[in-house]
Formats: sequence, C-alpha cells, structure tokens
Amino acid sequence: MTNDVNNNAANHELSIDELDAVAGQHGKPVNSLFSVKEMSPNVMIGIGTARDRTIHAGTLVQIDARNQTDPACLDDSKYVNGGPFGHACLDEENASYKILTPDVPTGSLPSPAGRYREPSLLPDGRLLVSWADGPVSDLSEQSATPPDFGIYVYDPASGKNQLIYNDRSTWDLNALAVAPHNQGTPVIANLQRVQDSTVASTIGSIDVSQTSLNETVDGAQFSNVPLSQALREGAVAVRVIEGFSSESAKGVTMFGLTMFEGAAVLGEAPVYKDGSWLVDVPPYLPMHLQPIDAYGLAIRNQQLWIQGMPGEVRRCVGCHESRTGQGVPRLGQNPTVAEQQHPTQTPFTEEIAKRAEYPWDVKVQPILNSKCVSCHNSQTTQYYSISQTDPLSGKTTLYKIPTLDLTDTPVTAYYDRNVHTWPASYVSIFYPAALEMGKVTIVSGTVPPKWGIPGSARASALTQKLNLRAGDGSTAWALSDHPLHPEDQGMQLTDDERKTIAVYPMDLGGQYYARQNTGFAPFVTGDPVTPITH
Repeated sequence: MTNDVNNNAANHELSIDELDAVAGQHGKPVNSLFSVKEMSPNVMIGIGTARDRTIHAGTLVQIDARNQTDPACLDDSKYVNGGPFGHACLDEENASYKILTPDVPTGSLPSPAGRYREPSLLPDGRLLVSWADGPVSDLSEQSATPPDFGIYVYDPASGKNQLIYNDRSTWDLNALAVAPHNQGTPVIANLQRVQDSTVASTIGSIDVSQTSLNETVDGAQFSNVPLSQALREGAVAVRVIEGFSSESAKGVTMFGLTMFEGAAVLGEAPVYKDGSWLVDVPPYLPMHLQPIDAYGLAIRNQQLWIQGMPGEVRRCVGCHESRTGQGVPRLGQNPTVAEQQHPTQTPFTEEIAKRAEYPWDVKVQPILNSKCVSCHNSQTTQYYSISQTDPLSGKTTLYKIPTLDLTDTPVTAYYDRNVHTWPASYVSIFYPAALEMGKVTIVSGTVPPKWGIPGSARASALTQKLNLRAGDGSTAWALSDHPLHPEDQGMQLTDDERKTIAVYPMDLGGQYYARQNTGFAPFVTGDPVTPITH
C-alpha cells in the first residue's frame, strides 16, 4: 500500500500495481497533509498545516482510514501476508482525524506551541519528530531568529516533547528509529515494471458518473443538480491537465494571482455512452482531471495530482466512487466501450512545445486587444482602492484596482504578501477572487463580481457574461438572460476565442505565466517527461 497524500486530497486508483490513496478528500480538519507514515494497518500519522507560509510544518494528525463497519479490519492480527482477504478494509471516504497537538494552529497563524515536521512511530507508541518553537513561517525563517528544528520524542499521552538532539547551527530533520521489522509484512512491489520511458501510461474510468461525493453542480445548464446526475447527463470528455512547478518556468516564483501550479492541457478524452474513457499519457507527469460538458466547462475540478509509470494502467471506477462498494460498467458489458475502442493517444503524448498552454500575454491579451479594449479601457472603467500594511515595517500602501480594464496597461497589485505589476486586464479579471488570499482593507469604491475564479469557469462572472456555444449551437446559459457578448454590442468572437478568454484561463487555475512565456527549454535528449520528436 502506498500513502499518496497531498495538499488537496488523496485519490483511490485501481491499477495493476494497486496504488491506493488513504485520506484527504472528505472532512479533513486541515488544508494540507504532509509526511504521512503508517502506524498500523490503515492508521497513519502525519503533519496537518496550511498550504503555504508554514514550510511544511504544523500540527500532528492521526488518520484512521480503516473500515469501521467490518470487525476484521479493526484487528491488526488479521493483517498477515496481505490479508484479511475478502474484506474491503481501506475506507478513505470515511477516514477520521485526531489532532494530537491541539495547541498548534492548523493554519498559517503564529503558533504558541511551535510546529512539527516528519513524525515517525517508535515501538512504544511515542513519536519521533522534528520540532521548532516559535511562530515557524517563511517570514520567521528569514528573520534574525529563524526557527530551530531539533529532534524530539513526542508523547501523545502527556503532550510533552523530550529533547533527543539539537544542533543549533542547522535544522535537524527526518529522524527515523532503528527498530525490528516484522518479517511477515509483504514487500511493496516495484512500480517501475517497464524501464523504457517512451512507453505511455494508461489512465481512465469505467463510468465517470459513479461517485460517492454528495455534491451538487450549479451554473450554465445545471441548477443544483446532484454531481452523479450532472456527470451522467453532461460529461462528454475528460480534460487531462499536466501540472508543472515554477522550477519549469524560468524567473517565476508564482504563476500569477493564483495558488494553482503551472498547467498545460494534454488533451480531452471522449467519454463514451457507457461513461467510460481511456487514454495514453506520458509517464511520470503529474496530472489532474476535469470531466467537461459540451461547452467545455469543467463539471468538477479534480485537484489531486496523479501520475503513471511506463506501461502502468491506472483506471478508477468513477469520479471518486465509493471506496467500499462495487464498481460495475453502466451498461453491464465487459470490456467497456473505451476498452473496445482502445486508448485515445493523440494529442496526449505530444512533446511540450505542442501542448496547449494559455499564458495570458501570448494567448489571451491579443484577443482582448482586438475585440474588447475599445469598450473596456482605462477611460471607461471605474476603480476601487485597497490598502495593505506591511507586518514588519508597519508601512501602509494604497493600491488602485480597475473594475474592468481589458488593456495591457501595467497595474501594481498586492497578493499573498507580494507586490507585482500585471496587465490591467489580468488584474481586473482575477483580483476580486484573489482578495480572499490577501490581508487587505477595502478603502473606497465597489469591488466588482468575481470575473475569473481560478479553478471554476462555470462560476466565473466573465464566463457567464460572454456565454458559450456547443457544437450543436445551443448555449450554456439561456440567451434570454445571457445574450452572447460582445455580439450584443456589434463585435464577434469565435467559439475558440470565447473559450480562450473565459474557459481555459479559469478552469486551469487563473495563471498568468506558463512555460511558453518564461523561456523554458526542455532537455534535448533523455528527459522522459519531455519527449522530443525528430
């Protein structure tokens, strides 16, 4: 079993290698889970914290993902040689969480009790941890008195730390206890079954409409429709999105007014009549998925990173299907329609230069300059002002933000403790949603609607304003309430231009930067995730 946990959720994937996730999607008490290690079968210990600003340090969290309805799953003695056989003992959907250090904040606020990193279990039930006193953040890391991580033993019964070792000149991390190993525990199989990195991975679903998520979908053709119904009635394809970090974008530390990673669309795989889909993708790449409707709108944004090894097949039952139920094809046939059609391959396995990225200044701004700025510019827009006080210097700065200026006029804005200059169009569209991330004060003016919501084109006001057309000519929103814009003002947008402005930037995460506008250069040979064609 592999514990696959990240800052959003852990997903359950059925594959030839049985790579399963164990927690994170349902009801976790923290934004992010880090450094998760198994204590006993399907019971883990990890770090819970905010996504950013805490340098991966936080509170100790115990995670219990056992199937509580099956007594055999609660008996550790039954777990011998991969057993208990015939029992579904991993229930990620109903995993429970226990905060072991309640005095440590689960967010990014200063901590009165320090912060923890890298816990591991000792034979007597205590935890070997790295711990530092004080606020522990990336700000304090750069101060005259940065955090000092040492090695301690934490006793969950008493809530006290016992010092083991601390070199004041460096951080002491990743301590592991040397203890006898249970020889009866099965060895985890090697996922690298194929060495050839040019061999694709295969991902897909048996039926996208099978889901255990008790959610509804609202916007466009759906009005608070249960997710399973929206997927069954609306999903025509699954968008596969490659993610990349700022290390791939030269000179960039943040991708824009967003907390999303870099993004490129590998392709959109068709969903067949039985709800199945199957596609070949490059191995090793971090990817996430979006089932989309006929208008190109994500029905749900699955924000978990998955990846496959060369030759690996990773198929789930559905879109977060029940962890303890049975997954069967919708129409009862075996194999599914997607299997009968064979995995979709083009354009998913293309080299980086041919992958669809949407850098703002390269893809979006030219359309705005051509079709939109005559009406939406610095002379026609209104403004609102915000103020921000620097926590270290105490200096207060005022920022003037356009309500809707779609030109490329430079505008300086504050976001996530950083000051940066962006085009007025980008700030106008994404800053209203970005305000939720900043500790700022509205000084004057009226904040406009959330024109662009990173991760959700369906909920973005600009997408609703422009409206969208499907191939059959139908529109996502009724024309009586949402006439096509700017057609109602005598200007025309093609359907591709409409999506380039108001679907991809929002659904992909609201990034300004991509690889294509930051000077990224892949390795010429030998890089398995950036295949080069000759």
